[in-house]
Formats: sequence, C-alpha cells, structure tokens
Amino acid sequence: MLIPAHNEAVVIGDTLAAIMALAPRANVHVVSDGSTDETVRIARRTGAKVIATRENVGKAGALAEAIERLGLIARFRVILLLDADTRGGARVLRGRAGDVRRPRCGGRRRVACGRHRGRKLGFAGTCW
Repeated sequence: MLIPAHNEAVVIGDTLAAIMALAPRANVHVVSDGSTDETVRIARRTGAKVIATRENVGKAGALAEAIERLGLIARFRVILLLDADTRGGARVLRGRAGDVRRPRCGGRRRVACGRHRGRKLGFAGTCW
C-alpha cells in the first residue's frame, strides 16, 4: 500500500492504525509530499516505511517518486493507493481487499491498469 500525505499529522496515525490491522507493516508505505508538520514523525512511529520528497511536488509527483525510490514495481504486482485521510477503519478497508485480490481493468472507476517501463501493472485506488 502506498499513502501520499501532505501535512496530514491530524489523521495519519488513525489511518495507519486501521491499515496495519489488516496488512503487514512491511507492505505499508507513506510518501510525505513536502509536509511541514509532524506527518513524517507520526507515520514513522507506526512502523510504516516512510520517505519524504524534498519539496511539495503534488500528489502525482509524490506517488511517482515513491514508486521509484521504494522499488514498488519490482516488489508488488498490485499497489493499493490510499489517501492519508481515509476514513472507515479496518471494516471499510477490509471491504477493499477484494479489489486487490482481483484487480481488473475497465468497468470500475476505482481500478486503473497501465504499464511502467514495459511491465504490466495494476493500480487499485479507492474512491468511496
């Protein structure tokens, strides 16, 4: 899972606690997009793998940088993208697990598939 965050100190701890109730810490990654608050410190305290951009580069830029720097393409077949302020706790996140187990292109907005450097890759992003 990859969570982009920009100044999300107020919510990132609760979001990561819900995620880590379902997923191994080693599979949870946060990219701080130029945050100037305590986002990085709070995220690291949860045990998530956390990196930070040097400056605010926008959500798409932060995601691209994280995917590259963390080597996510080589490590995972599917990358679940979640916002840092995702609400609903473990019950709602558990409902999204099927999207990860059965990623598919077309017909559903929350799933988009593409290629990165010639390798087919599925991205499952939530939008509830």
